[in-house]
Amino acid sequence: MTFPSPGPHIPTLFARAAELYAQGAWPAAVAAYTDVLALAPDLVAAYVERGLIYREMGDSARALADFEHALRRNPTYGPAYYGRGWVRHGRGDFAGELQDAQQGLEFDTDPAHAGMYYRRIGAARHGLKQYPAALAAYDQALAQWPDDEGTLYNRGLCYADMGQAALARADFTRALELDPDWAWAAAARGHVQLRQGALPQALADFDLAIRSDPSYISAYLGRAEVYAAQHDPERALADYRHVLRLTTNPRVRQMVEQQIATLEAARRRAGGRGWFRR
Repeated sequence: MTFPSPGPHIPTLFARAAELYAQGAWPAAVAAYTDVLALAPDLVAAYVERGLIYREMGDSARALADFEHALRRNPTYGPAYYGRGWVRHGRGDFAGELQDAQQGLEFDTDPAHAGMYYRRIGAARHGLKQYPAALAAYDQALAQWPDDEGTLYNRGLCYADMGQAALARADFTRALELDPDWAWAAAARGHVQLRQGALPQALADFDLAIRSDPSYISAYLGRAEVYAAQHDPERALADYRHVLRLTTNPRVRQMVEQQIATLEAARRRAGGRGWFRR
């Protein structure tokens, strides 16, 4: 990478920012990249790296602004298209994500980066429900990065949506071998187990997800379903009520409130004794 003037210390500052990012010290990394950009406002790589951190932190508006800044300065900088595509995915703009990923793949001349664009293409195709094309893109990404847990997780979601439970479970299991504390992968495997009626295995997965991330709503929702299926409504109600404490999302709250109302109505009909028990 070529660094602009002024000052030979910009590469050192950039390397320090990258180190903070790799350590997961996101606010400090953002501050470090901001310091770099104060000295080198045309350094597109710094905008992209800061944008990726903002996206990781859930701040899609600032992330998008950084990727747009980078593309205005260099319209052929592939990683900026990757980042903007990632933001578009989170906003449900899968067609825009696909276009960005394909442009990034075209412009980025480093063959070592191809896997990340194929992963983004796979995610876009999946969002568009073009499942075979999504699998083909994920396979291309994994051909380059066979141990990329993010791509394995994404492909597992695609298999799950296609009803291929065994293949989905295998991908989530491999992702967990690579990252044993990944709540998303554990919960995703739990939901596959739940749909297959493997309740003890599903419960173990949701417990793992909650231990790994006590704020992960999907795991509580899945575990509540398991408890209800096991005729243990008290625990199901406890998990649903905990979700209400965790989220302000109106759609999720409405769904959970309906589940609570259904369980409580069943309890009233049973007179509070032996309800939901066989």
